[in-house]
Amino acid sequence: MNLIDKIGRLFSAVSFPMGCGENFHAHTLGDQVYAGRVNRHTVIIKARPHEVYQVLVDFQEMHRWCPQDKIVVEKITPGELGLGTKMRYRLNYRINPIWHSVVVDMEEDSRIINRFVDGIFEGSAEIWQIKEVEEGAELSHTLIYRINGLIFRIGWIFLGGKAKHNELTKEALGNLKRIVEENPIHR
Repeated sequence: MNLIDKIGRLFSAVSFPMGCGENFHAHTLGDQVYAGRVNRHTVIIKARPHEVYQVLVDFQEMHRWCPQDKIVVEKITPGELGLGTKMRYRLNYRINPIWHSVVVDMEEDSRIINRFVDGIFEGSAEIWQIKEVEEGAELSHTLIYRINGLIFRIGWIFLGGKAKHNELTKEALGNLKRIVEENPIHR
C-alpha cells in the first residue's frame, strides 16, 4: 500500500465535511440501502413519462443530452440499457477522474438506478425518477453520494466538485427537456 492510500484510509475514518449544511442520510431503495449526502435536481417536461423514459434508456440519445464536453459517458456493456448494464464516466476538468456504474434497478416509465462500483463515488447511487404531473412529467436526478479517497475529497471541496456536479446536472436536464419537447420522434 502506497503512502497516498495509507493517508486516504486514515482520513476516511475521520469525519470530513463536504460543505455547509449538508447532512448524511440513509435511503432505502428496493432492498438496497444507500447512505450519503443527497443532491437532487428536477425539471418539468411537457411530455408523457413514457416519452421521457425512452430518451433516458436510448444510449444514442444520451450523447445528445449529456454535456459530452464536460463528462464523457460510455456504455461498456453491449446491447440495450437494462439491468446489469455497465457504464464508464470521465470528467473533462482540471482533473479527469474515471469511475464506473452498473444499472441495479429499472421500472419502465418510472425509474433507473445506477450504483457506482469504484472511483470517486464508489458505493453511491444515481437515481433517475419520472413522475406524471399535471404539466406532463417531472424528471428528477438524485445523487446519494459519499466522496471516496482523500484526493477526491480535497478536489470536491477545493476545485468546486459540488458546483460542477450541479452545473452538469442542470445542463443535462435542460438538454433532455429540450430534446423531448422539440423532437416529434419522441412525441
